[in-house]
Amino acid sequence: MAGALNVFTKSMTAGSTLTIAGGDGVKTITVLCTTDNSAAGGVTITGTLTVGGTAPDGLLLQANQSATISVPNPFCINALTIVTAAASTAKVIAS
Repeated sequence: MAGALNVFTKSMTAGSTLTIAGGDGVKTITVLCTTDNSAAGGVTITGTLTVGGTAPDGLLLQANQSATISVPNPFCINALTIVTAAASTAKVIAS
């Protein structure tokens, strides 16, 4: 039998930030925007990798939209920031 896998769950309130770092050991993360202040807000997910000289910008999720980010073994997600706007909430599951 394989080893146990820890799972992180978080309900994010309006105006909060969650930062994932390489040392956290996260290989997969799913973010669901649950409310978005009538499309005036939402949840922004931003990575740190620059590709071809282009810096990242945020991926905006509106209500009932989700995104899953994963990396292959043996790697972990190095740096990722999740921010809920005012009056916006989210659910996060990571492992």
